[in-house]
Order: sequence, then structure tokens, then C-alpha cells
Amino acid sequence: MLAELRPGQSVELLKELHILTRDGRLNQDSRRKLKQVEHLVQFIEKIVAEITPHAGELTLADHGAGKSYLGFILYDLLLKGQGSGVVHGIETRPELVERSRALAGRLGFERMRFLNIAAADAAHDSALPERFDIVTALHACDTATDDAIAFGLVKKRRPWCWSPAARPSWPPTCGSRRRCNCRARRWPSCGATRCTRAKWAAS
Repeated sequence: MLAELRPGQSVELLKELHILTRDGRLNQDSRRKLKQVEHLVQFIEKIVAEITPHAGELTLADHGAGKSYLGFILYDLLLKGQGSGVVHGIETRPELVERSRALAGRLGFERMRFLNIAAADAAHDSALPERFDIVTALHACDTATDDAIAFGLVKKRRPWCWSPAARPSWPPTCGSRRRCNCRARRWPSCGATRCTRAKWAAS
């Protein structure tokens, strides 16, 4: 199992996220979950290497964070070792926000913040920085994808949509309530010709 992890990746974190069992094993379902998240991590990793943080420290907003699988793994793999960079998890369910705060405290992930607020309201919340370098939305269903794009625009970034089947597209149709061309069941139109679960980043 350890051969499937990256060097330095926190085994304790993966156990806390229930991706690994307590004895350090992967079942088939958790292996799929790990591959899904790490596929997106590889994509974001390239962007992190290319951009210059606007304030000298990278800021990342994770919309629809849920249990914050993506935010925690991004922090663990990309930011923890750098000694700088902040991940802000944005989630509407207070119990998940508190759970994430507690987990970050146990793991010593000091530069992770979690906000109990709807994606549509987050852009104007004073608890968040005025600008962000990267915006992600792995599990933002229905119109929350549009809210994540609008958040990126307000935060002075130029977001674009990426999926394995489409090149980045601009401009996104912020505020759209239409479904995308591939007739996805829950994902609204984002300006790309084909959408998978939302994968957003700043260019």
C-alpha cells in the first residue's frame, strides 16, 4: 500500500480521512477515492509551480469542502513542507466544519481555515482574504459550481474550467442554470464543452 503514496505523505491523515484503515490498508472504494483526489492534486500542483502568489503566500479556497479530503491532501502534499500557504475550506454543514477544524488541530496543520458559509455568500465575507490565488470545487453540486466561479471573479482571479474531455474555456457562464452539453445530471454549464465534477483553478 505504501508504494501508492507519495514520499512524505501523511499516513495518519489518510487514516483520519478513512482512506486508509487503521492497519494502513486500502480497500477498493478508498483506492478509487485516493486516485480521484490525487489526480486533481497533480493538476493543481502544476499551477502552483507556475503562479506567483499575489501576497507572497499562496491562498487557496476549497468550495463545497465537505470533509475536506481535497483541502487536507493539497495542504499535506503541496504546502506543509513549504512553511507557507493557506487553505480555506468553505462548507455549509457546521458539523463538517467543526470536524475539519478539529482534525487540522490534531495534525498540526496550522495554516488551514474552515468557514461555515454558503458558496454564494463567501465572496463578500470579511473572514476571507480579499484575493485568492487558486479556487477549487471538487464536490460543489448544482448551482454551487457557478457560485465558485463568481467567487473567483470577485476575488480578482480569472478562473477557467478544466476537465479531461475539454480544453480550458473562457468566459464561463457565471450565474447560468443550464446543464452542460454532456447532459451531466447535476453539474451546471460552466463554459466548457464538457464538464465532469468541477475542477477550478486560477490562470
